[in-house]
Amino acid sequence: MIFVTGPLYAGKKEYIRKALGLTLEEFSALAVWDVQDLVKNEDNLHVLADSLSTTEIVIATEIGCGVIPLDRGERARREAAGQLSQLLAARAHVVVRVVCGIGQVLKGELPAPGAFQGRQLPELEVLEVEPWDREAPSPAAAHGFSHTLYLIRHGQTAYNAARRYQGQADIPLTEEARAGLGRAKLSPEKVFVSPLSRCRETAGILFPGASQVAVPDLMEIDFGIFDGRTADEMEADPDYRAWVEGGCEGVCPGGESRKMFTDRVEKAIFRILEAAEPGKPVVIVAHGGVQMAFLDKYGPGDRPYYMWQTPPGQGLRLTVRL
Repeated sequence: MIFVTGPLYAGKKEYIRKALGLTLEEFSALAVWDVQDLVKNEDNLHVLADSLSTTEIVIATEIGCGVIPLDRGERARREAAGQLSQLLAARAHVVVRVVCGIGQVLKGELPAPGAFQGRQLPELEVLEVEPWDREAPSPAAAHGFSHTLYLIRHGQTAYNAARRYQGQADIPLTEEARAGLGRAKLSPEKVFVSPLSRCRETAGILFPGASQVAVPDLMEIDFGIFDGRTADEMEADPDYRAWVEGGCEGVCPGGESRKMFTDRVEKAIFRILEAAEPGKPVVIVAHGGVQMAFLDKYGPGDRPYYMWQTPPGQGLRLTVRL
Protein backbone atom coordinates (compact mmCIF):
# COMPACT_ATOMS: atom_id res chain seq x y z
CA MET A 1 0.00 0.00 0.00
CA ILE A 2 1.17 3.53 -0.85
CA PHE A 3 0.16 6.08 1.79
CA VAL A 4 0.04 9.73 0.72
CA THR A 5 -0.46 12.59 3.15
CA GLY A 6 -0.10 16.34 3.25
CA PRO A 7 -2.09 19.53 3.90
CA LEU A 8 -5.44 20.37 2.34
CA TYR A 9 -5.21 21.45 -1.34
CA ALA A 10 -1.56 20.35 -1.51
CA GLY A 11 -2.00 18.48 -4.81
CA LYS A 12 -1.73 15.00 -3.30
CA LYS A 13 -3.98 13.16 -5.76
CA GLU A 14 -2.53 14.80 -8.86
CA TYR A 15 1.05 14.27 -7.69
CA ILE A 16 0.70 10.54 -7.02
CA ARG A 17 -1.38 9.95 -10.14
CA LYS A 18 1.27 11.49 -12.37
CA ALA A 19 4.15 9.89 -10.47
CA LEU A 20 2.65 6.45 -11.10
CA GLY A 21 1.61 7.22 -14.71
CA LEU A 22 -2.09 6.53 -14.09
CA THR A 23 -5.08 7.74 -16.06
CA LEU A 24 -7.95 9.26 -14.09
CA GLU A 25 -9.97 6.05 -14.38
CA GLU A 26 -7.03 3.87 -13.32
CA PHE A 27 -6.38 6.16 -10.37
CA SER A 28 -10.04 6.07 -9.29
CA ALA A 29 -10.00 2.26 -9.35
CA LEU A 30 -6.79 1.98 -7.32
CA ALA A 31 -7.05 4.84 -4.81
CA VAL A 32 -9.18 5.97 -1.90
CA TRP A 33 -8.88 9.47 -0.45
CA ASP A 34 -10.14 11.74 2.33
CA VAL A 35 -9.85 8.75 4.66
CA GLN A 36 -9.38 11.09 7.64
CA ASP A 37 -13.14 11.71 7.46
CA LEU A 38 -13.86 8.04 8.22
CA VAL A 39 -12.75 8.30 11.86
CA LYS A 40 -16.04 9.90 12.93
CA ASN A 41 -17.85 6.59 12.29
CA GLU A 42 -15.17 4.14 13.47
CA ASP A 43 -14.54 3.10 17.07
CA ASN A 44 -11.61 0.79 16.32
CA LEU A 45 -8.95 2.61 14.31
CA HIS A 46 -6.84 -0.54 13.98
CA VAL A 47 -9.69 -2.32 12.18
CA LEU A 48 -10.17 0.70 9.90
CA ALA A 49 -6.45 0.86 9.14
CA ASP A 50 -6.37 -2.87 8.35
CA SER A 51 -9.28 -2.44 5.94
CA LEU A 52 -7.76 0.58 4.21
CA SER A 53 -4.34 -1.04 3.90
CA THR A 54 -5.75 -3.58 1.42
CA THR A 55 -6.15 -0.68 -1.05
CA GLU A 56 -3.28 0.13 -3.41
CA ILE A 57 -3.20 3.90 -2.73
CA VAL A 58 -4.56 5.59 0.41
CA ILE A 59 -4.64 9.39 0.75
CA ALA A 60 -5.25 11.35 3.94
CA THR A 61 -5.30 15.08 4.53
CA GLU A 62 -3.43 16.41 7.55
CA ILE A 63 -5.79 18.36 9.78
CA GLY A 64 -5.15 20.62 12.73
CA CYS A 65 -2.25 22.83 11.62
CA GLY A 66 -1.42 23.53 15.27
CA VAL A 67 -4.75 25.20 16.05
CA ILE A 68 -6.55 23.48 18.95
CA PRO A 69 -10.34 23.73 18.59
CA LEU A 70 -12.43 24.53 21.66
CA ASP A 71 -15.04 21.92 20.75
CA ARG A 72 -14.18 18.65 22.51
CA GLY A 73 -15.68 16.48 19.78
CA GLU A 74 -13.66 18.22 17.07
CA ARG A 75 -10.47 17.82 19.11
CA ALA A 76 -11.15 14.10 19.47
CA ARG A 77 -11.83 13.78 15.73
CA ARG A 78 -8.55 15.46 14.86
CA GLU A 79 -6.63 13.31 17.30
CA ALA A 80 -8.22 10.19 15.81
CA ALA A 81 -7.36 11.33 12.28
CA GLY A 82 -3.74 11.76 13.33
CA GLN A 83 -3.70 8.32 14.95
CA LEU A 84 -5.18 6.78 11.80
CA SER A 85 -2.41 8.35 9.70
CA GLN A 86 0.19 6.88 12.05
CA LEU A 87 -1.34 3.43 11.75
CA LEU A 88 -1.52 3.68 7.96
CA ALA A 89 2.08 4.87 7.70
CA ALA A 90 3.20 1.89 9.78
CA ARG A 91 1.34 -0.52 7.48
CA ALA A 92 2.36 1.12 4.20
CA HIS A 93 5.20 -0.04 1.96
CA VAL A 94 5.63 3.52 0.71
CA VAL A 95 4.84 6.81 2.47
CA VAL A 96 4.82 10.12 0.57
CA ARG A 97 4.15 13.60 1.90
CA VAL A 98 3.05 16.23 -0.64
CA VAL A 99 3.21 19.98 -0.05
CA CYS A 100 2.42 22.52 -2.79
CA GLY A 101 2.50 19.77 -5.41
CA ILE A 102 6.00 18.61 -4.43
CA GLY A 103 6.31 15.08 -3.07
CA GLN A 104 8.84 13.75 -0.59
CA VAL A 105 9.16 9.99 -0.15
CA LEU A 106 9.49 9.29 3.58
CA LYS A 107 9.44 5.50 3.47
CA GLY A 108 10.18 2.91 0.79
CA GLU A 109 10.39 3.68 -2.90
CA LEU A 110 7.67 4.63 -5.37
CA PRO A 111 7.06 2.06 -8.13
CA ALA A 112 8.06 3.09 -11.63
CA PRO A 113 5.36 4.65 -13.86
CA GLY A 114 3.26 1.91 -15.44
CA ALA A 115 3.77 -0.59 -12.62
CA PHE A 116 0.01 -0.81 -12.02
CA GLN A 117 -0.99 -1.01 -15.67
CA GLY A 118 -2.26 -4.33 -16.99
CA ARG A 119 -2.71 -5.81 -13.54
CA GLN A 120 -5.20 -8.65 -13.75
CA LEU A 121 -7.66 -9.76 -11.11
CA PRO A 122 -7.96 -13.49 -10.43
CA GLU A 123 -10.79 -15.31 -12.13
CA LEU A 124 -14.14 -15.27 -10.40
CA GLU A 125 -17.40 -17.03 -11.17
CA VAL A 126 -20.82 -16.47 -9.63
CA LEU A 127 -22.39 -19.92 -9.56
CA GLU A 128 -25.77 -19.01 -8.07
CA VAL A 129 -27.79 -15.90 -7.23
CA GLU A 130 -30.97 -15.97 -5.16
CA PRO A 131 -32.91 -13.57 -2.92
CA TRP A 132 -31.62 -13.34 0.64
CA ASP A 133 -34.04 -14.62 3.27
CA ARG A 134 -33.54 -12.55 6.43
CA GLU A 135 -35.30 -15.24 8.49
CA ALA A 136 -32.93 -18.03 7.41
CA PRO A 137 -29.48 -18.77 8.86
CA SER A 138 -26.50 -19.17 6.58
CA PRO A 139 -26.60 -22.50 4.71
CA ALA A 140 -23.74 -24.92 4.78
CA ALA A 141 -21.28 -24.33 1.93
CA ALA A 142 -22.41 -26.28 -1.13
CA HIS A 143 -18.89 -26.47 -2.54
CA GLY A 144 -15.58 -26.69 -0.72
CA PHE A 145 -14.03 -24.20 -3.11
CA SER A 146 -16.75 -21.56 -2.96
CA HIS A 147 -17.86 -18.69 -0.73
CA THR A 148 -21.36 -17.67 0.26
CA LEU A 149 -21.54 -13.91 -0.35
CA TYR A 150 -24.40 -11.73 0.83
CA LEU A 151 -24.84 -8.41 -1.01
CA ILE A 152 -27.37 -6.43 1.03
CA ARG A 153 -28.75 -3.01 0.20
CA HIS A 154 -29.26 -0.43 2.95
CA GLY A 155 -32.75 0.46 4.17
CA GLN A 156 -34.81 3.29 2.76
CA THR A 157 -33.87 6.95 3.16
CA ALA A 158 -35.82 10.13 2.50
CA TYR A 159 -33.87 10.51 -0.76
CA ASN A 160 -34.95 7.02 -1.85
CA ALA A 161 -38.57 7.86 -1.12
CA ALA A 162 -38.35 11.13 -3.09
CA ARG A 163 -36.43 9.43 -5.96
CA ARG A 164 -33.49 11.78 -5.53
CA TYR A 165 -30.01 10.90 -6.72
CA GLN A 166 -28.25 9.94 -3.51
CA GLY A 167 -24.77 8.79 -4.47
CA GLN A 168 -22.24 9.61 -1.77
CA ALA A 169 -24.45 12.08 0.09
CA ASP A 170 -24.59 10.83 3.69
CA ILE A 171 -28.34 10.45 4.18
CA PRO A 172 -29.61 8.45 7.21
CA LEU A 173 -32.37 5.87 7.26
CA THR A 174 -35.94 6.97 7.84
CA GLU A 175 -37.61 6.06 11.13
CA GLU A 176 -39.92 3.73 9.19
CA ALA A 177 -36.92 1.93 7.71
CA ARG A 178 -35.31 1.46 11.11
CA ALA A 179 -38.52 0.06 12.53
CA GLY A 180 -39.04 -2.30 9.59
CA LEU A 181 -35.62 -3.93 9.40
CA GLY A 182 -35.24 -6.12 12.49
CA ARG A 183 -32.48 -8.51 13.46
CA ALA A 184 -31.54 -11.18 10.90
CA LYS A 185 -31.13 -14.88 11.68
CA LEU A 186 -27.75 -14.82 9.99
CA SER A 187 -25.05 -14.12 12.62
CA PRO A 188 -21.70 -13.20 11.04
CA GLU A 189 -18.72 -12.22 13.19
CA LYS A 190 -18.05 -9.20 11.00
CA VAL A 191 -19.81 -7.27 8.28
CA PHE A 192 -18.14 -5.27 5.52
CA VAL A 193 -19.92 -1.95 5.06
CA SER A 194 -19.89 1.20 3.02
CA PRO A 195 -18.82 4.00 5.40
CA LEU A 196 -22.01 5.96 4.69
CA SER A 197 -24.36 6.11 7.67
CA ARG A 198 -27.34 4.48 5.95
CA CYS A 199 -25.29 1.31 5.45
CA ARG A 200 -23.78 1.31 8.94
CA GLU A 201 -27.22 1.82 10.47
CA THR A 202 -28.66 -1.03 8.42
CA ALA A 203 -25.82 -3.37 9.35
CA GLY A 204 -26.18 -2.45 13.03
CA ILE A 205 -29.87 -3.34 13.03
CA LEU A 206 -29.58 -6.54 10.98
CA PHE A 207 -26.40 -7.83 12.63
CA PRO A 208 -26.08 -6.17 16.06
CA GLY A 209 -23.45 -8.62 17.29
CA ALA A 210 -21.08 -8.21 14.33
CA SER A 211 -18.10 -5.89 14.12
CA GLN A 212 -18.25 -3.52 11.17
CA VAL A 213 -15.35 -3.12 8.73
CA ALA A 214 -15.73 0.09 6.73
CA VAL A 215 -14.51 -0.24 3.12
CA PRO A 216 -14.48 3.14 1.32
CA ASP A 217 -14.52 1.52 -2.14
CA LEU A 218 -17.95 0.06 -1.35
CA MET A 219 -19.50 3.52 -1.37
CA GLU A 220 -22.19 4.28 -3.95
CA ILE A 221 -21.26 5.85 -7.29
CA ASP A 222 -20.40 9.54 -7.04
CA PHE A 223 -23.12 11.35 -8.98
CA GLY A 224 -21.30 14.69 -8.63
CA ILE A 225 -23.56 17.67 -9.28
CA PHE A 226 -26.59 15.39 -9.72
CA ASP A 227 -26.63 14.37 -6.05
CA GLY A 228 -29.68 15.53 -4.13
CA ARG A 229 -31.72 16.32 -7.25
CA THR A 230 -34.50 14.44 -9.02
CA ALA A 231 -34.74 13.65 -12.72
CA ASP A 232 -37.71 16.04 -13.01
CA GLU A 233 -35.69 18.88 -11.47
CA MET A 234 -32.89 18.31 -14.00
CA GLU A 235 -35.06 17.79 -17.05
CA ALA A 236 -33.73 20.96 -18.72
CA ASP A 237 -30.15 20.63 -17.40
CA PRO A 238 -27.89 20.08 -20.46
CA ASP A 239 -25.29 18.16 -18.41
CA TYR A 240 -27.91 15.77 -17.10
CA ARG A 241 -29.54 15.31 -20.51
CA ALA A 242 -26.16 14.53 -22.08
CA TRP A 243 -25.42 11.98 -19.37
CA VAL A 244 -28.79 10.25 -19.75
CA GLU A 245 -28.55 10.25 -23.55
CA GLY A 246 -25.19 8.52 -23.16
CA GLY A 247 -26.87 5.63 -21.37
CA CYS A 248 -25.84 6.98 -17.92
CA GLU A 249 -22.37 5.55 -18.51
CA GLY A 250 -20.29 8.74 -18.88
CA VAL A 251 -18.65 10.76 -16.12
CA CYS A 252 -21.13 12.63 -13.93
CA PRO A 253 -19.83 16.23 -13.72
CA GLY A 254 -17.81 16.37 -10.51
CA GLY A 255 -18.24 12.61 -10.00
CA GLU A 256 -17.55 9.21 -11.58
CA SER A 257 -18.38 7.24 -14.69
CA ARG A 258 -20.02 3.84 -14.45
CA LYS A 259 -16.73 2.17 -15.40
CA MET A 260 -14.77 4.02 -12.70
CA PHE A 261 -17.38 2.97 -10.16
CA THR A 262 -17.56 -0.64 -11.35
CA ASP A 263 -13.78 -1.05 -11.33
CA ARG A 264 -13.41 0.07 -7.71
CA VAL A 265 -16.37 -2.04 -6.51
CA GLU A 266 -15.03 -5.12 -8.30
CA LYS A 267 -11.58 -4.73 -6.76
CA ALA A 268 -13.02 -4.13 -3.28
CA ILE A 269 -15.12 -7.30 -3.39
CA PHE A 270 -12.19 -9.33 -4.75
CA ARG A 271 -10.01 -8.17 -1.85
CA ILE A 272 -12.71 -9.10 0.66
CA LEU A 273 -13.24 -12.57 -0.87
CA GLU A 274 -9.52 -13.32 -1.14
CA ALA A 275 -9.08 -12.64 2.58
CA ALA A 276 -12.24 -14.54 3.64
CA GLU A 277 -12.01 -17.57 5.90
CA PRO A 278 -13.15 -20.83 4.26
CA GLY A 279 -16.63 -21.90 5.27
CA LYS A 280 -17.66 -18.55 6.77
CA PRO A 281 -20.22 -16.36 5.00
CA VAL A 282 -19.07 -13.01 3.64
CA VAL A 283 -21.58 -10.25 4.37
CA ILE A 284 -21.53 -6.85 2.65
CA VAL A 285 -24.03 -4.10 3.47
CA ALA A 286 -23.71 -1.39 0.85
CA HIS A 287 -25.78 0.11 -1.96
CA GLY A 288 -28.00 -0.87 -4.85
CA GLY A 289 -25.29 0.41 -7.18
CA VAL A 290 -22.79 -2.03 -5.66
CA GLN A 291 -25.15 -4.92 -6.38
CA MET A 292 -25.63 -3.77 -9.97
CA ALA A 293 -21.96 -3.05 -10.64
CA PHE A 294 -20.76 -6.44 -9.44
CA LEU A 295 -23.49 -8.61 -10.93
CA ASP A 296 -23.66 -6.79 -14.25
CA LYS A 297 -20.25 -8.33 -14.93
CA TYR A 298 -20.45 -11.62 -13.04
CA GLY A 299 -24.15 -12.42 -12.73
CA PRO A 300 -25.39 -15.40 -14.76
CA GLY A 301 -27.43 -14.79 -17.90
CA ASP A 302 -27.90 -11.49 -19.69
CA ARG A 303 -29.93 -9.63 -17.10
CA PRO A 304 -29.75 -5.82 -17.65
CA TYR A 305 -27.64 -3.68 -15.29
CA TYR A 306 -30.54 -2.03 -13.47
CA MET A 307 -32.38 -5.32 -12.90
CA TRP A 308 -29.80 -6.54 -10.35
CA GLN A 309 -30.75 -3.94 -7.74
CA THR A 310 -32.95 -5.11 -4.85
CA PRO A 311 -35.44 -2.92 -2.94
CA PRO A 312 -34.03 -1.06 0.10
CA GLY A 313 -33.30 -3.34 3.04
CA GLN A 314 -33.20 -6.49 0.92
CA GLY A 315 -30.33 -8.39 -0.64
CA LEU A 316 -28.97 -11.31 -2.62
CA ARG A 317 -27.18 -14.50 -1.61
CA LEU A 318 -24.46 -15.52 -4.04
CA THR A 319 -22.39 -18.65 -4.33
CA VAL A 320 -19.02 -17.45 -5.62
CA ARG A 321 -15.99 -19.42 -6.79
CA LEU A 322 -12.51 -17.87 -6.88
